Amino acid sequence: MGEGRHPMKLLALLAALPASLIFAAGHATAAPKRIPDKRAILAAICERGQVRKGACRRAHGYPEGRSCDIGLTGEGGEGRFLGTDTAYLIVGYTSGCEPHANNWGGSLIFARGARGKLAFLGYQPGMAVTGCVVTARMGGGERLVCMEGWMGQGYETEIVGEVVLTQDGAGKVTAALEERLAAGRSEGAHGADAVECDKRLVFFGFDGLAEGPDPETITVEADYADAALIASLCAKPDRNATLGTEPPPDNQAYIDSGQAAKGRFVYDLGKRTLLPAETTASPR
Repeated sequence: MGEGRHPMKLLALLAALPASLIFAAGHATAAPKRIPDKRAILAAICERGQVRKGACRRAHGYPEGRSCDIGLTGEGGEGRFLGTDTAYLIVGYTSGCEPHANNWGGSLIFARGARGKLAFLGYQPGMAVTGCVVTARMGGGERLVCMEGWMGQGYETEIVGEVVLTQDGAGKVTAALEERLAAGRSEGAHGADAVECDKRLVFFGFDGLAEGPDPETITVEADYADAALIASLCAKPDRNATLGTEPPPDNQAYIDSGQAAKGRFVYDLGKRTLLPAETTASPR
């Protein structure tokens, strides 16, 4: 995938910057997009007098009573994600309080009230979304789909997930990123990426998340191995064994980077169905 758009590398870069500089330009559907919204967000979450250069030096009411900084990433999205007339705004943030396990940040949840006024509903630490898109929901409302990634011990994992909002009996709204597609790389751990021999499709990385051709669909670019390539690699696992720093794990076979295919897939959120589109296979 493109080096400059890799979600985990983006998060690592953001984490290395001071909070005051983390006000990155986001995806075309990123949030918040309007300067008044940014000001309203910071006013809602920051203690008095703690806004500096477009970031929050000390947030108000952070979970567990911690004194935490907040930097807005420009990631997220807005829509009627509960299917009601109420619009909700999801805003990505970074914080020095959050560990690597939480990708150094999370998301803020707001409701859009009368005359466009934002009401802060809470923090969602760990939901560090990137590359978000909003697509129409059948029957009314919208869906929010984002990417998220993790890196550790030489392994890289990416997911394409849907931000699902839940409202309890007391009216409290929370959010979670539910996985729809997953990709993984093991080059940093084993010296080469591997395929699992009992899988029919393996993704190594995602990029270019966008709205799909129909409501409730999204498209995503991917590096991947299909069933035929996996069968070919697993039939002779010793063929690529020298690519890794050690023999491939059981029921796996290494894949050379030139063997992976690249293509754009369509995913139907309502049916949880994946369809290939405009696929370009690499030499095997």
